[in-house]
Amino acid sequence: MPARRIPDRPCSREPRPHAGSVHRAFDKGGIKIIDPAGQPFDPEWHEAMAVQESREHPANTVLSVIQKGYSPDGRLLRPARVIVSKNSWRRWQLKMPGSPPL
Repeated sequence: MPARRIPDRPCSREPRPHAGSVHRAFDKGGIKIIDPAGQPFDPEWHEAMAVQESREHPANTVLSVIQKGYSPDGRLLRPARVIVSKNSWRRWQLKMPGSPPL
């Protein structure tokens, strides 16, 4: 008798919910999406996954969002996973009083 392959995932041809309907359901349930791109890093609502040097952004600014977070009724369900900026060493050295020019 030949062996049958059992699929890892069930084959489903059912349509998936549209993103707009998911957002409407979140709004009805009082769940807010945390998307902090460009905002200051807040460790109570964000989880820093990486730190990246940036000359364009001040230190501790969210450069990009890896995974959005969720907050039902002002409580944290899942923090937003983000990449946070830091000042480059060269920029910091230029600001030090009495440091020689580079």
